[in-house]
Amino acid sequence: MAWELADWVDSHYRGLLFDRDAVLFGAATHDIGKILHPEELSGPGSAHEQAGYELLVAHGFAEESARFAWTHSSWTAPEVRMEDLLVSA
Repeated sequence: MAWELADWVDSHYRGLLFDRDAVLFGAATHDIGKILHPEELSGPGSAHEQAGYELLVAHGFAEESARFAWTHSSWTAPEVRMEDLLVSA
């Protein structure tokens, strides 16, 4: 789905610059914290967001990449970028 969304945005908004690889990585990992909070697989909760970020960083991923774990539910924070919004979609 993320691949198709990135293609669609690229073809309809040619002037909009975004990092396709970052979007694909973020889409694949944004909910990884649910490994530590399985109750959030079928119910509400946001504990997985920070946990996912910390899990990715602890396993050697750059903070820049790990950010998707906590930005995928925050559309209005000042640090949110286009890539974060595309992962959230």
